[in-house]
Amino acid sequence: AVAVGESQAFGGVVRGTFGLAKSSAGTDFKAQLQFADVDLEQCLGEMFGIRRLEGKGNLGFAIDSSGRSVYDLTKGLNGTASLASRKGAIAGFNVEQLLKRIERRPLSGGGEFRTGKTPYETLVVNLRITQGMANVEDVRMEGPSVGLTLAGSASIPERDLDLRGTASLLAISTSGTAAPAFELPFMVQGSWDDPIILPDP
Repeated sequence: AVAVGESQAFGGVVRGTFGLAKSSAGTDFKAQLQFADVDLEQCLGEMFGIRRLEGKGNLGFAIDSSGRSVYDLTKGLNGTASLASRKGAIAGFNVEQLLKRIERRPLSGGGEFRTGKTPYETLVVNLRITQGMANVEDVRMEGPSVGLTLAGSASIPERDLDLRGTASLLAISTSGTAAPAFELPFMVQGSWDDPIILPDP
């Protein structure tokens, strides 16, 4: 068992506990960790191989599992995970460019949009993990000109995605509030490293 009172990591601070124990199932694993004001690209990249988020944020998870291999541990993983970030970007996708293109020419298709980035003002992610499946409880992104919501699940041992969402092109009303001017349902499927993103018919 290791307790981290407070330590510098990924440009921020980490605290919490994690432990391993020999058991009849092979190994019991448990962790409760909080990462505060960390570099998300570096933190998520080093820990999970995900390098899509730019900016700083808070990350927390409470998980446990048992198994005889790392693969078994990921298959039996249970717990919760959360992420909150302000003023960052999702790298590799330009959602605003895609929405404007489809709004102008709905039948032209999305074309290639997996370049550039989508800036956001706020990003919130809340997941519940059951037997290695991360189920989306809440994923919301709000940016200067686009909004995004997601639902679905991701397999941790297989590292694949099955998500549905809605992307919104926002317009500022006369009262100063942002309202959806154009919305596009979409789906995200495939591997974590190279997911396929398509409009959802």
